[in-house]
Amino acid sequence: MTNEMLASLTGHTSWVCSVAFSPDGKLLASASNDGTIKFWDVSTYTLKATIADSPYYGIAFSPDGSLLASACLVKGNTFSQTIVLWDVATGRKVERFGNGDVGKAVAFSPDGQLVAFSTGGNSDHFKRAGILSVNNFSDPKLEFFEERSTNVVRTMAFSPDGKLLAIGTENTLVQLIDVATGEVKATGNVHRARVHGVAFSPDGSLLVSAGEDKTVALWDATTLALKKKFSPHKKSVTSIAFSPNGKLLATGSEDYTAKLWDASTLALKATYEHMEFVNSVAFSPDGKLLATGCDDKTAILWRVNS
Repeated sequence: MTNEMLASLTGHTSWVCSVAFSPDGKLLASASNDGTIKFWDVSTYTLKATIADSPYYGIAFSPDGSLLASACLVKGNTFSQTIVLWDVATGRKVERFGNGDVGKAVAFSPDGQLVAFSTGGNSDHFKRAGILSVNNFSDPKLEFFEERSTNVVRTMAFSPDGKLLAIGTENTLVQLIDVATGEVKATGNVHRARVHGVAFSPDGSLLVSAGEDKTVALWDATTLALKKKFSPHKKSVTSIAFSPNGKLLATGSEDYTAKLWDASTLALKATYEHMEFVNSVAFSPDGKLLATGCDDKTAILWRVNS
């Protein structure tokens, strides 16, 4: 499999923490510690628009591509709104939630009606996680980690049917949350350090988790029975994603690489060399491109060929 770099997208002035493709594959969003989200034309590799607000940890497009959810960091010596919904077409701030929290992660439900969120500042007071309704953004629909929790949710993903939310935590846990009730349905604990990424396979049968302990775990997506654990990188695995057809698995790492794996055999298919840490990986909706967000202030587009 070739690992051709198509474009290095420059313009951020600090590390790129998250990248996400729009559902139609025409845009790539990159969120940075420099306080901006940039939207890039995937076909021409040109900058289309910039939102300047606060440093960011995570971003997620709504399934119809009209909204972008962002988890905000700290602006100066004050805290900005934690979770923000943006109108993609206009760049206008549509909704906001939280004040005094530090946003960690966001995820849209498959039907686009819910946004899962997590926060976690230096104080226990700001550690929360829950689910917001897009139509009632001021109050969480439910919270499964409340203020003064002893843990922080660092990553989250909805199952393809929208019934479960997978979370990865600061204290090494992977959990499945019932979206309707907030009940913890299953817990897995095989990582020896914080969990940086979780992703469901497109058919909903598998869950994968990426850890700071340099490992990736593959789980049964209903019971969290461990299927396999392997060490794909020499340093912390920062991010993980399934290809849209479920045949490939992408991982990003602090070892300056992103890698592609056969999702069935875990055979290495390609290695993408970078200049610094890889913080985020994302497949285009057609599976032909891989985007990476990096500590060297760039977002990079790579060709994925079988």
